[in-house]
Amino acid sequence: MLSPSKLPRSKTSGLTQAPTPALHPRAVAVWVTVRMATLAIAPLLPSCGQPSEPITVVDGSSAFPTMDATHRRDASGPAFDASVQDDAASESLDAAQSPDAPDARAPPPDAAPWLDAATGLDAGGDPDVGGAVDAGACAPLPDPMGGASTVDLFAQIGAASVVNSAWEPLPNYTATGSTDYEHGGYGLGQSSDQFADGTHAGPRTFYLLPPSNPSDFIKIFFPSQSLAPAAAYVFSSKIGIRHVPGSTALGVSVHVVVSADPDVAGEPSWVELAQYSLAKTDTRQLEVPLGLWPLRANFKLAIQISCVGNNYYDVVLLDGASLRPVQPRAALGVNQPNLMWDSGGVPVMQRRVDQMASVGAMQLRLALRGVGVMSPTLAIIKRANERGMKVLLNVLHEAEDFVDPLGATANGGAEFNALCGWPNGNFRLSAVDLPRYRARLTAYVDAIRAQGLTVDAYEIGNEYDWVCFNGDIPLTGGAPDQSFNATAARYAEILRASYEIIHRPGDCRPPAVVTFGPANTIHFRPSNSIDPVRFFTYLRNVNGVDYLARYADVIGEHIYSSEATNTADLRAAAQAVPAGKPFWVTEWGVPLSAASTGYPRYAAMKAVLSLMSSLPDVRIENSFLYAFEDAQWGVYDTSRDTPLFEARIFSDYRVPAR
Repeated sequence: MLSPSKLPRSKTSGLTQAPTPALHPRAVAVWVTVRMATLAIAPLLPSCGQPSEPITVVDGSSAFPTMDATHRRDASGPAFDASVQDDAASESLDAAQSPDAPDARAPPPDAAPWLDAATGLDAGGDPDVGGAVDAGACAPLPDPMGGASTVDLFAQIGAASVVNSAWEPLPNYTATGSTDYEHGGYGLGQSSDQFADGTHAGPRTFYLLPPSNPSDFIKIFFPSQSLAPAAAYVFSSKIGIRHVPGSTALGVSVHVVVSADPDVAGEPSWVELAQYSLAKTDTRQLEVPLGLWPLRANFKLAIQISCVGNNYYDVVLLDGASLRPVQPRAALGVNQPNLMWDSGGVPVMQRRVDQMASVGAMQLRLALRGVGVMSPTLAIIKRANERGMKVLLNVLHEAEDFVDPLGATANGGAEFNALCGWPNGNFRLSAVDLPRYRARLTAYVDAIRAQGLTVDAYEIGNEYDWVCFNGDIPLTGGAPDQSFNATAARYAEILRASYEIIHRPGDCRPPAVVTFGPANTIHFRPSNSIDPVRFFTYLRNVNGVDYLARYADVIGEHIYSSEATNTADLRAAAQAVPAGKPFWVTEWGVPLSAASTGYPRYAAMKAVLSLMSSLPDVRIENSFLYAFEDAQWGVYDTSRDTPLFEARIFSDYRVPAR
C-alpha cells in the first residue's frame, strides 16, 4: 500500500523529496428516473431519454500520492544526526551508532520474573499469563456507535422536495389526487405492488414517476439529516421497476448524490456516490457508503432517476429507504515516531504534544526505542495523558535486543541507502534474542505502570514485510522460503512474548496488542518484499495455534497507494485474519509539495478517510496520519509555530477516540 517516498528524517535537513499526489475523482450529483405502473395511466407517454442536466464532476485523478518505489522511508528507522543528545538519559548517538544501528550496550536487565527466559511461559506453563478477569470489575465502555440509529427515509418523503430538471415541484399523487402524469411525480406504494422479478414491495415503499419529456428527470431531495458522527452510514434501499405489460422500457439510470453546506472554499456542492443501471427486469439492494458526508453541516441526500431508451408507464419502486449505521467510524490520530529525539529536550517534546492537542489530534503514535531514551519517552506519554490523548507505542527493535548486533545487521551499503534512505542496513528479525527483547519491553511496561501512566496500545514492529525494516529480506533475489520461515517464526515468538508482558494479571482492560503495520510494497518492490497475506496466513497456524486469534487484539495496516490498491489490500487482509478482528491503520498520509498544499492536499486526506469509512466489510477502529511535524509529511510548521491548512482535518473529522 505504499506509494510515496518517505525519505530519512534528519534532525537538521529533514526530508528531501516530495512526490506530488493527485486528487481522487469525486463525482457530484444524485439522479433517479422512474415510471409508474400502479396508476391507471391511459394515454401513452412519450419516450424518456437521458437527463439533460449534467452531473458535475470534481477534478478527477487519484486521491492518493503517486507510487514511488525509489526512496520510501518511515521516519521511525535509523536516520538521525550525529551526536544527538538525550538530555534525560545523556545518551550520545553518533552516525555509526544511530538508534537502529548495532552498538555494544550494557546487558539488559533481568527478564520479567514470572516468565521463563527460555520459553516465555509462566511457572505453570500457561502462555495466557493474564488469566481470567472479572468483566464486572470494568467500568462499562461508551457506545462506540455514539447512539447511532437507523433513519427511516420513507417516513420523511412527504417533507422531501421532488423536482424535475427545471426545479419545478412534482406532485405527490397520493396526497393530491393529481392526474397530471405527463410531468412526473411520486406517491406511496400499495400492497399489490410487485417488482419485475415477481417479489412484492414492502409496506414502506414509494413509487417514482419521471416526466415524459425525454430530456427531463425526477430528483428527490430528502430533508437535512443530523447523524451520529461516531458511526459510518450507508444509504440502504431495495430498488426495481414495476413493469407494465406492453411498455418498451429498456431500464433506468439511478444516481445517488450527497451535499452539505460548503465548509471550505473550492469544495463541490454535490458529489455523486454511486450510479446504477437497472434493466426492466432488475431488482437490486442498494448499499451505498456515505463516507464523510454525514459529518458535515446540513448533510443532504438526493436521488435522481432517468430513463434509458424508449420507456413509458414503468414505475421505479423504492422499498425501505433508510440511512443505516453499519459500524463505528475510525478515530483519527497522528504519528510523531521519533519525538523523544527532539533536539530541544523534554520541554520542546512536551510542547509538541500541546501543539498536537491544539489542532484536535486525539491519539499519538510514538516509537518505543531503547531504554536509554526511556525518560523522555515517559515524559511525552505523561503529557499526552494530561492532554487527554490516547497513546500507541510502536515497539521497534534495538541493538540491545541482539546478542551480536553487528552480526544481526544486514543489507547496508549504497544500494540500500538508495532504496531506503540510510546506509547502515537494518537488523534481521530472525536474530532477535527473546530474553533480551522481553527485558527491554518489560522495563518499559513496568516504568509506565510505576508512574501511573496510560498506554492504550502497543504495535509490535513496523513494516517487516519489506527489506528496509527487516534484514531477513535480501536486497536482491526476493525472500526465499527459508528466510520467510525464519522471520515469520521469530515474529510469532515476539508477538506472543509481547502479549504476555502487556496483558498482566488483574488488568481490567489491558492495552491492545497490534500486529506490525505492513508496507504492502509487494505491489512495486516484489523482489524486496513479502506478501503480508502470507505473513497473516503463517500466524494463523504456528504449531497448531492461531497466533493472530490468541496473541493479537488488532491487525495493523499502512496505506499509501491508490484507492483501488488500498481497498483490495484491506479486504484481502480481512479475509486472511480471524473473522471480526479489527484493523488499525497505523500509518497513512499525503505528502506535502508545492503542487499539493492547502485545500488540494486537505481534500486528498478527506478522500483517504472517506475510503476507510466506506468499507463495511473491514472494521477499521483507528487511523494515524503520518505525520505531525515533518518536512515532507507534516501538518504543522514549527518554524512559524502555526498549523498548516491541512491540520484542520483533525477538527473537521469529529469522531471521538475510543
